[in-house]
Amino acid sequence: MGIIRILLALSVLLMHLPIVPNFTIAGSLAVPAFFIISGFYMGFILSEKYVGSNSYSLFISNRFLRIYPLYWFVLLITLVLVLLKYFSHFGSDDNTISHFLILYKTVNPTLFILNLINYISRNLTFLITADYLIGFPASAGYWLIPQAWTLQVELLFYVIAPLIVRLKFRTFMILISLYLLCKYLFIIKWQETNSHILLPAFLSFCEFFLLGILSYYLYSYMKRRDISKHALLAVYILMICLTLFYRQLPIPENLFGITDWFFYVVFASSIPMLFMFSKNKKADRLLGDLSYAVYITHFFIIKLMINTKLFIHLNIIYTSLFAIAATLCFSYLLTLFIEKPIDRYRQLRLKHKKEKNKR
Repeated sequence: MGIIRILLALSVLLMHLPIVPNFTIAGSLAVPAFFIISGFYMGFILSEKYVGSNSYSLFISNRFLRIYPLYWFVLLITLVLVLLKYFSHFGSDDNTISHFLILYKTVNPTLFILNLINYISRNLTFLITADYLIGFPASAGYWLIPQAWTLQVELLFYVIAPLIVRLKFRTFMILISLYLLCKYLFIIKWQETNSHILLPAFLSFCEFFLLGILSYYLYSYMKRRDISKHALLAVYILMICLTLFYRQLPIPENLFGITDWFFYVVFASSIPMLFMFSKNKKADRLLGDLSYAVYITHFFIIKLMINTKLFIHLNIIYTSLFAIAATLCFSYLLTLFIEKPIDRYRQLRLKHKKEKNKR
């Protein structure tokens, strides 16, 4: 389902353009959809690949290798752009360093240093931060890469995923019931009154990861059934069309919170068939491999375009096409020279683990 993943990543890209074009699903829907996919994939690999003794440490370290190297590279080039803007006044006056200094210039020196340490640690590690229980204003200076907050949530899910995925189905359903009860009795109110604290935000997003794991349970059932290739193809085409044209459908925008969940449930229900249809298709796999790079690099490309005044001379269609093309080209290079070598190393570690377990 690589084409779905790349379309979701491009939806987030389009959401961050100065003028948002009215096609594809909204970026705000794309992020939960990514979390649902993540829940499905974690269910799949933890049940069928990372099994046996010491599988938890291998799973976590391989997930870190998946996320951090490319992120740190993009963080580095983003920092170079930020410093260039700040010290040489390149491009616009909008600058994350300026935002951070404005935000904390009124506090005492000790608090400023503590905030600076937390800011650096948050942007470097995601997980080593005071954000869990202490709220910080989520201004433009909060993240050097604004969309990185989703990786913070994702990594927290990776930490607990092995404990959840390996539950028996009945126990898992009890867990979902208890979670939903806690969410609507406690977590929602906690998040509303503490919107800048990480823990309630993470707990609120857990529903999408759990929905993805539930989708894996559905896959475990469906893979034993004889589903025709025509049916799989029909679902594949339908979900591509839904992703591309969801905003053109004549449905109310998130009516009572139901409209969004219509998309989430349909999306999660389709994932098993999307996976069954596309798992052995190289072209689809290539597009899927690009999705993370597109997601993490697009804001840098857009900011570079803004600061070099490229947006001024282009209409919205050409702007969108140029941003997409530049991001795809840059993402392909990063995937080729950073992600692919690291992925081969990750797969080699997994292979050695399986061979060791057979002895």
